[in-house]
Amino acid sequence: MATPRSSTPIAASSHAANGTIVGPDDQVELKEMTPVKPSIPVEEDIMQLARLGEIGAIQKLFDSGKFDANYKDEQGITPLHVCRRFNCSAVCLLTASI
Repeated sequence: MATPRSSTPIAASSHAANGTIVGPDDQVELKEMTPVKPSIPVEEDIMQLARLGEIGAIQKLFDSGKFDANYKDEQGITPLHVCRRFNCSAVCLLTASI
């Protein structure tokens, strides 16, 4: 059961010994979030296309030269990893055959 909030003014946050930001009620607060990199249109996002099983769109990206079957994102994940994870066997065959 949630405790009711009081109408008392909120005190400033402080830092615990380990650097964690702690609010006036001793609850941990979120740190400032870094901006998310801008999203790209889905028709140019090979990882989303692999997840969705969009074989034709992936083939267009391969044919255009924007991507190839060895493409890896910043975490080292390939479209083959993504399509395998989401059980898109046709995309797996496409990326493996190129």
